Amino acid sequence: RPAYETTISDLAERGQFVTAVMASDNDASDVGRLTYSIVGGNTKQTFTLEEFTGILTLSNLRKPSLDAEYLLNISVTDGVFTNFATVHIAVETSNLHDPVFPDLYDVDVAENLAADAYVTTVSASDADRGKYGGVTYSIESEEAMATFYIDENSGEIFTLESLDRETRSQYVVPVAATDGGGRMGHVNVMVNVADQGDNPPLFKMGQYKANVYADAEIGTTIIKVIRC
Repeated sequence: RPAYETTISDLAERGQFVTAVMASDNDASDVGRLTYSIVGGNTKQTFTLEEFTGILTLSNLRKPSLDAEYLLNISVTDGVFTNFATVHIAVETSNLHDPVFPDLYDVDVAENLAADAYVTTVSASDADRGKYGGVTYSIESEEAMATFYIDENSGEIFTLESLDRETRSQYVVPVAATDGGGRMGHVNVMVNVADQGDNPPLFKMGQYKANVYADAEIGTTIIKVIRC
């Protein structure tokens, strides 16, 4: 069975040319009598086939959103004999939408954890279909990349080194999501370094001196010591 292959855009307009099928007949008297018709696969009357020329177009009745592909069965007849062919139509998606992050990210991470500590997971969605609907993730700042890394497929963010609140208490990690056509969405991840109390208390002075009266009453304040 003969087969035709063609591709159209998902933005194709009503009445747009798709392809043309052509048959021959060894009976010379039947050449002008060949007629074509779609006998299968034309869901929701998406396509129209011109009966005598075999030109296939998008119907004026086609639905607003095309399927990813179609497989049409086409017949041709001379009034006595009939033959068939298939037409495979792939619908190429358009890259109309940017990836979108649904949330802002503000997370706490304990200080002094070993490198490769989990921070958070970012997630973006893309309303396009096919390759344009998938996204990969990246960190957009060289400064942030020195401290964090992201799994480009899962969006999971991890530390590259142990964090110390006394050195830095907060990081801003700019993250991009990129779809298969290069369109991008952006979000900032705020990473707050949580204090773990890893420093011992210190007095402001190494030695304190005070005087007290011999007849001082019980509970009398003598001196106040202060720690840093």
